[in-house]
Amino acid sequence: EGRDETGGVGLPTVTLETTGAGAARPADSPCAGLAKPAVSGVNEALVAQSPPPPPAVATLPGRNPPEWVKFRNLVQALGRLGTANPYLDDFAGPAQQLEPLGGQGAFLSNVHNSYVFTSVNRAYGEVSLTEVRAPTFPDTRPGPATMPAAQLRYFSMCTNETATQRYVACRTDDRTAIGDDGQAAYVVSVPAHRPRWATADCGYTWLPHGPAPASTLILRHMLPAAGFAQAIQRAEPGKEAATMGAYLPRTRYVGSGEPPPCRAPFQRSGPALGLPAPKRCVSRRELTLRLDRRLRSAAVYVAGRRVAVRRGRRLRAPVDLRGLPRGTYVVRIVGRTRTGRKVVAVRTYRTCARKS
Repeated sequence: EGRDETGGVGLPTVTLETTGAGAARPADSPCAGLAKPAVSGVNEALVAQSPPPPPAVATLPGRNPPEWVKFRNLVQALGRLGTANPYLDDFAGPAQQLEPLGGQGAFLSNVHNSYVFTSVNRAYGEVSLTEVRAPTFPDTRPGPATMPAAQLRYFSMCTNETATQRYVACRTDDRTAIGDDGQAAYVVSVPAHRPRWATADCGYTWLPHGPAPASTLILRHMLPAAGFAQAIQRAEPGKEAATMGAYLPRTRYVGSGEPPPCRAPFQRSGPALGLPAPKRCVSRRELTLRLDRRLRSAAVYVAGRRVAVRRGRRLRAPVDLRGLPRGTYVVRIVGRTRTGRKVVAVRTYRTCARKS
């Protein structure tokens, strides 16, 4: 936390040295003056644009509901994406029979990194919702002395342009809203159709769909622990659901009249990730929230768990963080005013932190 993109150690340098005494000084290194190219903003501009309406019939890749499969090779990817629609079912079987002939790997798949993928198509719905159990990963931002144990070193969910596999956007593990139940939910749409509830405070992680009618969703697992049997690396092609269980994503299209409810508030660190605290600290923090007098009723969630609201001249709710390890905890208040208007407020509390 607070360090630059190199982790505070800087980039490697190269120097040219003489071979012995009296030798002429070598010329400056060709690496001198070189720098990492700056981000141009082209991708951001492309993602933010409003694409034309999708076709009335989904003839491009994509099924309803989408089907997640483990990536094996380029032959498989071309066959799956080329036949992933209801109009080419007759070709799906022969295409799948060719999959073993393509070997293993390609793209970003290697001995440490595996992924499952699917296609979503705006013709089936402008908004897709993907739910999956999130593996635990090492939360290193607080600066622990050693790497914490976890199921994976890293995971991410990305959207890529289906036809070219051009990168659109990614959400890394530490940029994913993970509930106290260990579940993550990703919402994919173009910016113009992003639902109002698709926010981290509501428990959702939003990803841009991209300008094309179809988009490829990719879930990556990197460096699984030996005991993590449900990792993508250990999934059996054709039996992904049986071998991965809840760690295999499930995707469906969400209609405009079907707003999902807010999920359990998420935590960026602490018990929600199933990881030990970087320091041996137990919180002693306890307080009482005194809610606005204009509220007639309210539901209060502390670290994902609903707590009792006491009535009186003002509504009051206990915030008991005692016994919790070091971390960041979210308190969410859903209230109803005396005029019937719904209001939502979110507060964040840190445990084992210095008093301000």
